[in-house]
Amino acid sequence: MNQAQWEKLERVVEQALSMPEDVRVAFLEEAFADDAMLCREAVALINGEKPAFSFFDDFQREAIAPVVPGLQGPDTLGDPLGMVGRRIQHYDVEEKLGEGGMGVVYRAVDRRLQRRVALKFLSPRLTRDPLARLRLTQEAKAASALDHPNICTVYDIGETETGQLYIAMAYYEGRTLKEIIEAGPIPVAEVLQYTLQMMRGMARAHRHDIIHRDIKPANILVTDDGVVKLLDFGIARTGAGLNFTRTGATMGTTGYMSPEQIEGDKVDARSDQWSLGVVLYEMLAGCRPFVAQHAAGVIYAILNRAPEPLMTLRPDLPPALAQVVDRMLCKAAGDRYPDLAAVLEALEGVQQGPTPAATPDDRRSIAVLPFQNMSSDPENAYFCDGLTEELINALAQVKDLRVAVRRSALTFRDAGPDLKAIGARLNVGNVLTGSVRKAGRRLRVTARLVDVRTGFNLWSERFDRVLDDVFAIQDEITLSIVRNLQIQLVRKEKEKLVKRSTENLEAYTCYLQGRFYWNKRTEEGLRQGIHHFEQAIAQDPAYARAYAGLADCWMMMGFYGYISGRKVHPRAKEAALKACSLDPFLAEAYLALGGVRGIHDRDWAGAEAAFQRAMTLDPGSPQVHHMYVGWCLVPTGRYDRAIEEEAEALRLDPVSHVYNTVLAYAYWWAGDFDRAAAQARQALSLNPYFWLAHTALGLVYEQTERPDEAVAAFKQAIAVSVPTPRTLGMLGHALARAGKEARARAVLDKMDAMAQTQYVSPFDRAIVYAGLDDRDRAFQSLDEAEAEHAFWLIFLRADHRLRCLQDDPRYGALSKKMGF
Repeated sequence: MNQAQWEKLERVVEQALSMPEDVRVAFLEEAFADDAMLCREAVALINGEKPAFSFFDDFQREAIAPVVPGLQGPDTLGDPLGMVGRRIQHYDVEEKLGEGGMGVVYRAVDRRLQRRVALKFLSPRLTRDPLARLRLTQEAKAASALDHPNICTVYDIGETETGQLYIAMAYYEGRTLKEIIEAGPIPVAEVLQYTLQMMRGMARAHRHDIIHRDIKPANILVTDDGVVKLLDFGIARTGAGLNFTRTGATMGTTGYMSPEQIEGDKVDARSDQWSLGVVLYEMLAGCRPFVAQHAAGVIYAILNRAPEPLMTLRPDLPPALAQVVDRMLCKAAGDRYPDLAAVLEALEGVQQGPTPAATPDDRRSIAVLPFQNMSSDPENAYFCDGLTEELINALAQVKDLRVAVRRSALTFRDAGPDLKAIGARLNVGNVLTGSVRKAGRRLRVTARLVDVRTGFNLWSERFDRVLDDVFAIQDEITLSIVRNLQIQLVRKEKEKLVKRSTENLEAYTCYLQGRFYWNKRTEEGLRQGIHHFEQAIAQDPAYARAYAGLADCWMMMGFYGYISGRKVHPRAKEAALKACSLDPFLAEAYLALGGVRGIHDRDWAGAEAAFQRAMTLDPGSPQVHHMYVGWCLVPTGRYDRAIEEEAEALRLDPVSHVYNTVLAYAYWWAGDFDRAAAQARQALSLNPYFWLAHTALGLVYEQTERPDEAVAAFKQAIAVSVPTPRTLGMLGHALARAGKEARARAVLDKMDAMAQTQYVSPFDRAIVYAGLDDRDRAFQSLDEAEAEHAFWLIFLRADHRLRCLQDDPRYGALSKKMGF
């Protein structure tokens, strides 16, 4: 269609719309007597089967803007309605947010309810157009009738004293999905989170017999809290045939239209399904499925070509997800899912992952129990734990073998001989047990592979070697297990199994000692870990895993408040970067780097990239999901995603009291206090001596107005461990909130005394001052914490105990310093 045809079509359609319906057909037939195609287009546009203003505005921008100087887009027009600074009814207009072919949107303050709103007005050329006014009114009715958390809320419809119609809608802080896509690749879990919300919102609209017909990333907002909001029901169509013309026609709409929408056929809910499929494809691939240099080429591709297979563009996708998108993008509406409820069911299945097929009878699953130290020297326990961990890591590389993670296995360190019960608890069919006797440089390792269903030995072996052969022993045990479970290894998998991170036995021994002490998580243990990792590096300066272990130790020193973040993070950063440079495929190095990027550098995008790299390298590691939660997702306010990732860590390691506890914290951060309490109790059932689980319960009691129980929970946390500034700060805040000010100030005195001999984080003091409502000292301490890069300050926006400070300008300034 050339420009002359477009101009004629627009002119005739506008004339027809001003006529009574009973004479329109005759008028159109006469006007297009020599062009049947244009006549069909006009009928489709008038009947609402195609978005007229979208076609006209898109054509103008494609055909005219490149050759007409000064036409750079709608936002260069300033304030076309002269609304900024005016009071419209009880709304004070602050600024223009955007402008499209049919409307202008402003941000305003509702003086009655003291809230920000978005006001949408018709553009100047349509202010007096009765049909445009009707469509804007119907848009307000369509959106307001739906009342769904994933659909933009409409508050009001009104008119200015000069007769300009407007609708008042909720104003959301966030980014459009278009902006998120343009920022770079989106993790699959995040794509699913957004898509499921979109589907639920549109499913509600479809149940009310409303079809959106203009779904695209620019019409989908993701709030700062990760909530999806569907916008702009401007060209929606109801079962009654009413059309609601949108106010923000933007270039590219054609790329999201269904084949039936382009051809002018009758559309139904399956057309929206197509558009959602295009959006889902674009989120996953980073590009639309149908692209061309001109709009005509895009239309031809939608009607005639298949998109590039998603698995080609992004091989890491779950195949089931690619299959869902393929079906949503079937050319014939009848070949798509029958409705969005069916799409939701399919996507929720993808999100949950394949149903675990492993049972205690499954031969291709295994738990490696801690090897027993049979040596006379108890210090050799580090070697037994290290050997256990190395075997777990090696077996985890086998594609067809499911391996219980290290932490779950260590739960049964002192378990009795009931291997069947252990197999049932860990949901595995096989268990590897063993022992180590080490004397000088002589080594005796025994290993036994047991089928827990029958209790029969599948394989057993004794290795009497010198210590230098420890690598060969690990290889032999690993390959024997794989062979006896009848798993066929491809060449690359076998190479992974026998890969060694160092050939230096002394360096390896120091590394095992470092990991042994790192796992203790005490201050002395972490300092010992640092010492042994440094010794490993001295023996082998190219030992990437030793650098990663060193970074881990420094990060944990900051997390537990044993040392100032200002001292911790430069050392952790140096070690993490060195590990990444030595081995770009080492997931644990990127975990530490992610923490440094966020906590120290305030580079949350860099932190996200590092964690995503770690997840790509080792998706089956619960530690990867776990650290991503605390060091990236929660600080950046993505609480729903944090819950999902910590739940995934727990799925991979179901008996971990640590992951149970952090899941309780995730629920607390998200404001779901009932689930937080239940999860904290679950953690305590696994380990009643875990202090952090007691603090999770105490935090819930504080927020649910149970001050005495909160104080008791924090006291219990101190009783099962030792008094630390962190637990004392929590107790001091609870005492203050319970009205026991003198006792809270006594806690501050205790912290001052502790500061004479150990590091006390200013953040822990700030928590107590916040409880006492001493804002000046609270902000003074928070500023000190920011200057010191205190670890727990990253939870500034998530910490309910600091919400009382949010109305103070100093809070916003601090948040900005944190890079939020």
